[in-house]
Amino acid sequence: MMSQKTDVEVIINNKKYVICGSESAEYLEKIASYINRQIASLKSEEWYRGLEFDMKNVLLDINIADDYFKAKEHINDMQQLQEETNRDLFELKHEIINKQTELDELAKSYEQLDAEYKEAVKRITELETKLNFVQE
Repeated sequence: MMSQKTDVEVIINNKKYVICGSESAEYLEKIASYINRQIASLKSEEWYRGLEFDMKNVLLDINIADDYFKAKEHINDMQQLQEETNRDLFELKHEIINKQTELDELAKSYEQLDAEYKEAVKRITELETKLNFVQE
């Protein structure tokens, strides 16, 4: 299945162009707008104005490539941060499970000790009763 092509008329550097792509017209216009911002940024520099046409295009290409590689590096940094966060989250979940297991074991020990304590109190009461009976 072929994707539908979109043709859109845009103005780049004060010239009309028809660009075609499989993306939406809004996306293609966004690209043209980005290029126009890059050109405007370069045109605002005094040193840029005196350059030859080819050199201006190369500088535009360099600036766009710079933005691309910085964005790509940022994405890689964010992915690495996400992986680290996921590892930390996994470790914390594992620690919570371990602590819950320890807590469950302590609760069982408490119940066992409590039962032993109650049995000891009961036994003491029985012995005290027998002692009181013998002393009477």
